[in-house]
Order: sequence, then C-alpha cells, then structure tokens
Amino acid sequence: MRTRILLIAAPLAMVASAALVVPSGLTLNPSAPAATLAAVHDRTALHLLELALDLLGWLALTTAGLTLAASAAVRLADSPPTGGLTRAASAAVRPAEPSPTGVSPPDTPVCRGGASGTPTESGLPAAVYAGQWVAESPSRGRAAGDAAVRAVVAGGLLAAAGVAGVLHDAGNLAVTQLAGRAGEPGVIGAATAVMLVAKWGVNLAGLLWTAATLVAAGGRWTGLVVGAFGLAAVVLPWTAGAAGASPALEQVGYLLHVPVMAWWALRPAAGAGGRMAG
Repeated sequence: MRTRILLIAAPLAMVASAALVVPSGLTLNPSAPAATLAAVHDRTALHLLELALDLLGWLALTTAGLTLAASAAVRLADSPPTGGLTRAASAAVRPAEPSPTGVSPPDTPVCRGGASGTPTESGLPAAVYAGQWVAESPSRGRAAGDAAVRAVVAGGLLAAAGVAGVLHDAGNLAVTQLAGRAGEPGVIGAATAVMLVAKWGVNLAGLLWTAATLVAAGGRWTGLVVGAFGLAAVVLPWTAGAAGASPALEQVGYLLHVPVMAWWALRPAAGAGGRMAG
C-alpha cells in the first residue's frame, strides 16, 4: 500500500510542477539562456515552488523503487532452497497422527521434517505445522521466483530514474542561483552548460523509468504498449539534432511519458509471489 501511494504521489507532484512551469514560461531553454535566466529571476518564488514539487515527485519515485526492490528481495530470500516447496502459512494446520504401525494413512500424509522444518525425506506433505514446507507446483514456484526477480530489477531501475530526476532538479536549482548573477562574465555560458546537463538528466530518468516498465511488464502487451510511449518520449529530443529540443517539443515528450506514469500508478498490486501485473 505504501508503494502504491508513492507511485501515485510521484506523477501527481510532477504534473503539478509542470502545470506551473508551462503557462508561466519557466521552461529551461538552453537555446535562449539569457531569456531563461531573466524569466527565472523575475519569478524566483514560483520557480522554487515548481522545483520543490518536482523534487518531491522524484523522491517519491526513488523511495517507491527502493521499497519495491527491497520487498521483492525479501521474498526471494524467504523462498525455499529446493524447487516445488513453499512454507505453510496457517498455524491452524496440524500434522496427522501416525498410525500404530508407523505408516501414515494415504489420505493424511505428514511432513517428515527436521528441526528447521526442511523436509528430510521425499514425498509431498499435505498437513504440516506452520513454517514447515508444503508441496507446490514447480512451474508455479518458478513463475513466482521469476516475477520476484523482475520486481527487484524493475524497482532498482525505478529508483535509479528517481535519482536521475533529483540530479536534474539540482541543475535547475543551480540555474536559479545563476539567474541572480546573469550580468557577470561567464555566467551565460555556465548556465547553458548546466541547463544542457539537466535536460539530458531528465531524459535519462525517462529512459530508466521506461526500462523499469518493460521489465515489470514481463512481456504483457499493456506494459509493452506503455513502454513504446515511453521510448518515443526518450527518443524525441534526439530528433531535434544539434539545435536541441524546443520547449514545445519537450512538452510533447512529457505528454508521451504520461502513460508510463499512469501505468505504475494504476496497475494492479503485485500478488502472491511477487507477480507484477502488465
């Protein structure tokens, strides 16, 4: 539930930030650094507000990715050492009483486990103490393990995207400080370099976010379609060539990335074993 809240809060904060930036003309434009610095200087408070909202969004995404990866890693660590077995979940289940001959009835087999609960003899236990091992379909166990691994990788990519977004906002904050020194020698050149790094930082964040989506989707068609939108958003700035992406083209890229945000916010929660919906 906490991860779901973070995945909803992240895009909401980013969209709120963009809603302040676009109409106020505060989009950072490396092609017009002097005009950008003047706009930031004239609306410093508004710029800092939208920057704070964007930063909260990227931090929420980073936290969500770390939480997702950590919970999936715990599931992997708790998985049984041998395939086809899983731990019993209910303490209400008790083993059947052995017959006087020492042979369990066919319809009530018991788990012959050691002190740790790990089976020491072959067979498929049907009634066990909580915490011991019970039989599970091998294919189901493999699918759950694969889903947990995908969740670890996707969570790591998601967290990396959040870190790239935070670095992007760090560049924006540097531009805010440079805006107060626009008349000093070399400031325009420095601001241009900072804005370029910040722009490509957010492009990297989009790429990592899209990669996380494709990994988490596990080949399911909805995730693949959403990932295609994300890849289009990432590729779009490259089509501008040496001139760089204009603010209008940049906004189109943000719109193309909206399905990726929505997929993570609205997708069904992971089920047992870490299965991630696509």
